[in-house]
Amino acid sequence: MKLNKKEIIFTSVVGLVTLITLYLLLRLNVLPMKYCIPLIILLIVICGVLIYTQIKNKSTKIGKVLIVLVSILLLFGDYAMYKGNGTLRKISNQKEGYAIVSVIVKSDNEAEDLKGLKGQRLGYSDTGETTYVYRALSDVKKEISDDVSLISYKSMNTFSEDFYDNKVDALLLDESTRATIEDEHPDFSRKTKVIAQFEYKIEEEDLSKNVKVTNVPFNVYITGIDTYGEISTTGRSDVNMIATINPKTKQILLTSIPRDYYIEQTCQGNQKDKLTHTGFFGVGCTLTSVENFFGIELNYYARVNFSSLEKIVNALGGVTISNPHDFSAGGFHFEEGDIQLNGAQALAFSRERYSFVDGDFERGRDQMRVLTAIINKITSPAIITNYSSVLDAIADTFQTNMNEDEIKAIINMQLDDMAGWKIKQISVSGTGGSDWTPANGFNAYVAYPDMDSVHEAVEMMRKIEKNEIIE
Repeated sequence: MKLNKKEIIFTSVVGLVTLITLYLLLRLNVLPMKYCIPLIILLIVICGVLIYTQIKNKSTKIGKVLIVLVSILLLFGDYAMYKGNGTLRKISNQKEGYAIVSVIVKSDNEAEDLKGLKGQRLGYSDTGETTYVYRALSDVKKEISDDVSLISYKSMNTFSEDFYDNKVDALLLDESTRATIEDEHPDFSRKTKVIAQFEYKIEEEDLSKNVKVTNVPFNVYITGIDTYGEISTTGRSDVNMIATINPKTKQILLTSIPRDYYIEQTCQGNQKDKLTHTGFFGVGCTLTSVENFFGIELNYYARVNFSSLEKIVNALGGVTISNPHDFSAGGFHFEEGDIQLNGAQALAFSRERYSFVDGDFERGRDQMRVLTAIINKITSPAIITNYSSVLDAIADTFQTNMNEDEIKAIINMQLDDMAGWKIKQISVSGTGGSDWTPANGFNAYVAYPDMDSVHEAVEMMRKIEKNEIIE
């Protein structure tokens, strides 16, 4: 039977859209085969029926309306699959980041750009990670030559204090250290302005130690940097956890490490410094320093920041936390017991330490409580309704060196069995004191590791890796 032009268009559209959907389903590997095969059969049947209606009953308007509706629905599905795959590709196999160095003056300084610094004094830090400060210094000199006096500092404290005491007029600041100044001067960002900024690409070494993630236990280092916005910039590593994952026994061991742990650091000639300062040098420094200290292998890392946590929790529709203490922080009050948190509340809950006798140690436990709540929500059937919003949330605020295929394998495994996970939380402990911090160039509070707690944590990780069930 010969079809007219209109029937040819309608049958061609539904056929083409169906083929695109089938291709994406198979090519992107977004569903387990037990769901994928029935869905493929269903799509082929629907497409066949719709085409048949046009061949056998050309005058029916219902068939044409159904073709339009089905095609629109399939195109929405195609877009969601394509977008989801793009997000997974973006967050995985991250091998580069950015260092940002700013020229900063006080708000009342008349300078609006580098040329405005003529005759003024520019201070820069010559301690810790100086690679990108020196590059920026060279770029500044190219633009304003010898029209500015340069003053070098070996201490971050003196660096900022001289600025506040008007002994220097401007600072050349690696943005990863901004929070260090704000610890002593909370009004720093509010009372200053950036008149020039330099951005430099950081090539990260691939430190992944790949395993078959659906069959073999592996360790993921979770590092949270103290910045907002895009995740590609450097910053202090304020959240530090090791997630030991056994996909066979469905167990996750979360081990929290205090940010002030005083350990040898591979990026500072094995000098001891706070763990959080490894973040200044990039995630590679954090990973190798922790591996050396614990004597373990970290297969992958996951890197987040303040924005990540807020966006992910909001995308999940909030999380429920079992809170063991009553306290206030960040403009919120957190009652003891089971509480529901949105993104802003979860961030405030995770950052607070001054309300607790244990300080940073208790903050680490609270961070694990939030992460546990997120994992429980993500691995539950509720994720199906929040899938798109979660992908949007992590697109620019999450990084990992796990590759795209490994992430898909984990997603498929979870969708395939929808099994619950048993999550165990432990912390390594220590005692507080004051010691030399080379990244700062002065003595500061540190936490001396309790090696007994470290050995106990490593032993627990070994049990997970040996498929032992832990209580």
